[in-house]
Amino acid sequence: MDAGTTYSAIVGNVIKRLRDTKSISQGDMAKEMGISQAAWSKLENGKSTLSASQLAKAADYLSIPTHQIIHYADDTKKGLKENGMTVTYDNKEAAKIGLMLLGAAAIGAIIATIVLAKK
Repeated sequence: MDAGTTYSAIVGNVIKRLRDTKSISQGDMAKEMGISQAAWSKLENGKSTLSASQLAKAADYLSIPTHQIIHYADDTKKGLKENGMTVTYDNKEAAKIGLMLLGAAAIGAIIATIVLAKK
């Protein structure tokens, strides 16, 4: 996790650590979940968000109560915040950056059109 992370990334990291502790491969976990290894990797890395059903299914496969995963994630979140890290609950910040880049590209295209029209 970096200087800012999402709660989804924390939950994914908790599940990854539990999976590693039980010597379950990412491929085996993905197969049990009924998704590709690439899709499972995105869930563990916080690039995708687990649904409640996926969380419950993962907990069952790891033989741990679902609330325990959330408890570990909450403890991790608390520690990160105490160390000055930002934890967000969705990817709105990433969406804002994407919109800013799109806006900058549009402005660049308009400027290029104006400059070319004057030639």
